[in-house]
Amino acid sequence: MAIIAKLLGFFKNKVHHHSDNNNVAPDQEQEESMYAFYKRIETQNRPSTDFLSFQPQLSVYARNSLVDWLTSLHFSLDLFQPTLFLAVNIVDRFLSVEVVSSEHDLKQVAIVALVIACKFEENWSPSALTLMEEDEDGYGSTYYSQQQIDAIEINILQKLGWKLLVPTIHSFLVEIFESCGYRDQDFKDMAFFFGEVALNNYHATISYSPSTLAVSAIYATMCVLKESQSSKLKFLNTNQSHSIGEVAFCAGMLQRLASMALTGKLMRTLAEKYSDQILLLHPKK
Repeated sequence: MAIIAKLLGFFKNKVHHHSDNNNVAPDQEQEESMYAFYKRIETQNRPSTDFLSFQPQLSVYARNSLVDWLTSLHFSLDLFQPTLFLAVNIVDRFLSVEVVSSEHDLKQVAIVALVIACKFEENWSPSALTLMEEDEDGYGSTYYSQQQIDAIEINILQKLGWKLLVPTIHSFLVEIFESCGYRDQDFKDMAFFFGEVALNNYHATISYSPSTLAVSAIYATMCVLKESQSSKLKFLNTNQSHSIGEVAFCAGMLQRLASMALTGKLMRTLAEKYSDQILLLHPKK
């Protein structure tokens, strides 16, 4: 494990950190905007289209339920926001290249993915063995030794080609906030809420790029907060790499999915994390 940690530290030291503990880009790319850099490489770091079709033992519900559970674990550990987005990206890309035999094994992959993401985004990382011991579903560490956990981590890293510093929905949201001058925290929180809604939905993940989901999350936020039509058009015109029709349709989808957070079995953690934002979607009459 010490060797893996040193290698991860080496990769992290080779890059220039951006604000808000966000994912990062190589030093030689600093002359172009971070958003442009992320946009240029995002297709290289996305999961395969409909990757669950390669997973005979897993369903869409199982994947969405896993992300809901991972969101809850991330929330309970009080981790940074980018860590969750990176962890889910790791899980989805791993499922694109490796068959997982059961939901039990998938959960262990998710725990290790979260630990890997912590090594890049956090000042500390939890022990995968401890997280498995504390798992309330009873999967426990009796199923795995530390050596086996290390093997899972190495397998994930090798299957992903060690490409872990990747643009996520969160990366694009942070860059758009900066470039467009968004400072209001309520606005940001609503956009992050829609970003996590997208993260929790398999079909959103495979249908749209992270940049499209980020732009759509902000447009959905503008709609919910009743921003003026001129403000929304100005925003869309500054993001012309995405068609207005696609962004409007995706934003509407995110709003519909978000409205299910209070009533659905999934996204329960989101309903707790973003209770104020959900109230804006369901105003009292």
